[in-house]
Amino acid sequence: MTVLIKCTNRSPKGKEMFFKSEEMSAEQVVLIAEDLEKTDRSKRIMFID
Repeated sequence: MTVLIKCTNRSPKGKEMFFKSEEMSAEQVVLIAEDLEKTDRSKRIMFID
C-alpha cells in the first residue's frame, strides 16, 4: 500500500507552510510522521492512501 502525507507545519518564528509528500510505503510514512511530531511544530498530519 502506498500513502501520502499532508502536513501543516509552523516555523519557530510563527510562519506556516503546507507540505505534501510523494507516495511511499506505509512503513516509511510512519517513520517520517514520527520524526515530524518530534519537532512539536506540526499542526496537522493527514495520511491519504
